[in-house]
Amino acid sequence: MPVPPRQGDRHPENPVDEYWSELGTLTGYLAKGNNRDAFVMLWSAATTLPARDVPDVVLACRSAGLNDEAETVLTHAGRRDTQAVLSIASAFHDRRLYTDAGIVLATATREHKT
Repeated sequence: MPVPPRQGDRHPENPVDEYWSELGTLTGYLAKGNNRDAFVMLWSAATTLPARDVPDVVLACRSAGLNDEAETVLTHAGRRDTQAVLSIASAFHDRRLYTDAGIVLATATREHKT
């Protein structure tokens, strides 16, 4: 028997939380003006999450209208080591997010030239 949506355990209150479970924390920081905490959270996600999870963070930010924050993740992901950058770009490519893959690769190219 199907479980009604409001009673089931697999129905998130906010669909964008499906992408990244920390989105609520991030939006809370931003709402309170804790921009530094928000930045550290984005930086940490971009630089420490497994490559396959980075697109989830970007998608969650974009779904919540946080485009600048999504760009922050892309930029910092592009500053990781070469293998991580290639894996992250591949993860975006696999999801057909070609522009995001390009941003990561372009950032890496700029960073590795200096």
